[in-house]
Amino acid sequence: MKTWRKFIVIVLSLLIFITLVTFMPMLITPKRRPLDMVRNYILRITPLGTNIEDVIKVIESRDDWSRPSVDYERGFYRQTTARPPPPGVEPRFPVIGEMSVSAGIGHYRSWHNLLFIDVIRVGVTWGFDGDGNLIEVHVRKGGGP
Repeated sequence: MKTWRKFIVIVLSLLIFITLVTFMPMLITPKRRPLDMVRNYILRITPLGTNIEDVIKVIESRDDWSRPSVDYERGFYRQTTARPPPPGVEPRFPVIGEMSVSAGIGHYRSWHNLLFIDVIRVGVTWGFDGDGNLIEVHVRKGGGP
């Protein structure tokens, strides 16, 4: 009877350990969270209505974020930063804002289909109206080297 108890204690301990190792990084590191939670985190740092220059200062003050890419002439597509479509082609997504800033906010390693570890890069694009006030934030995640 004692061996079964030991076995159950060991199995439960392993399950607790695996659960902590899996979910603790998500609780500690905002970029590991689901997209809507990362977006809410970004909106707490740079609320809607924030001036474009203030957003650039916030990005530059973060050591682990990449340098901001600023476009004072175009907003962004929800999928990627805005680039004009070829002549005669309508964009698939509406352009958000009249100016945009994008930056990488970091990366992390994650299991990919439980087969190998992949690097997930997290990027954010801020969209601004014609007066330079923040109107939208888009967060994206993707694998890659």
